[in-house]
Order: sequence, then structure tokens, then C-alpha cells
Amino acid sequence: EAGLRATQERLVALLPAVNGLVNCAGIAQVPTAIEDYPVEAWARVVDSHLKGTYIACRVFGSAMAERGRGAVVNVASVLSFRPGPVLAYGPAKAAVVNLTEALAVHWARRGLRVNAIAPGWTDTPFLKPKERQGERDMTPILNATPLGRLMQPREIADVVFFLLSPAAAVITGATIPCDGGVIAGSGWAPYGGLPRTA
Repeated sequence: EAGLRATQERLVALLPAVNGLVNCAGIAQVPTAIEDYPVEAWARVVDSHLKGTYIACRVFGSAMAERGRGAVVNVASVLSFRPGPVLAYGPAKAAVVNLTEALAVHWARRGLRVNAIAPGWTDTPFLKPKERQGERDMTPILNATPLGRLMQPREIADVVFFLLSPAAAVITGATIPCDGGVIAGSGWAPYGGLPRTA
């Protein structure tokens, strides 16, 4: 928190008022059984995604609320809504959605909007770390994504930009899936999987 407050003070000295905050920092977690995952490792991932988002909102969001204007976008995940074998990352992202909704109501009358996005499988080093380049079979991911492809970073950024912009002036407390249909398509599995065109 002290580091973020120092950053805020520096920004105040150098730039016009900050009216937007995007919380997207975080660390990855490989799928791990609970029996094999130390509490310390679990806490590190949760702190990165949840505590980091909370502190950034506390520092920058509170300042925007004092000025009576601004927008926050928190990065959640499809795993906020559908569980996976990442027992720290998924719960932390689910908590980011809850925090987003709580802060949206908390600051609504003070001119600050708070929303989240829930990206799906996105073509970034987070999905394909350098040490695993060329090794990860993406077929299961593509088969589970109705659009049949990875999301591109620019496509996710466009949704963030929209939520920060005046075009989203009436949207607060929402989490927008940017997942190529993964959340919607998860209900198809008991019926034989996603529809195929060929």
C-alpha cells in the first residue's frame, strides 16, 4: 500500500487527475491438487489478485471518489464463474467479482463506477509462459471455446476501454465476459459438447 500511495503522489505531481484505474496485475498458478499445494503458495496467488486489487482500489479509487468522478475496471476471469484445478487463482478471481460489486454500490453516489471483465483464454505469455512455448496442447482450450480461438489482448483492451469511457456511463457493478462464449457454452457438455459446423 505504501508503494502505491507513493506512486499516486508522484502521478499527482506530474499529471492531471487520474480518472481511471485498471487492476490487471497478477501471477499465474499451475493446476495443483489441494494436498500438494502449500498454504504459503496459495496465499501468494490470492494476495496478488485479490489483495492487490483491494489495495489499488483503496488508494486510487478512494481518491477518485473524493473528486466525484472516475471509473475502475478489475480483471476477473472465466474461472470466477466456472471452477478449475487452480485452487488459489479461481477463488481469488471469484472474490474480485464480489469486491467489484461491493465497491460499485459503495461509491455509486460519489460518481465512481466500478466494473470487471472476465477474460477467457487469451493469447498472452500468462497462458503460454516462455518455458512452455511450443509444449502446451491448445486443442482442449479451443474445443471448449465456442468461437474456436484464443482471445487477442487488443480485444480484451477494447472492452476495458469501453468500460472506462463515457459510453459506459450507466454501467456499474457489472462483470463482462470476454471469453469467446466459454461461460455460456459450459452448459453444452452434458449434451455432447459444443455444436460443430462441420
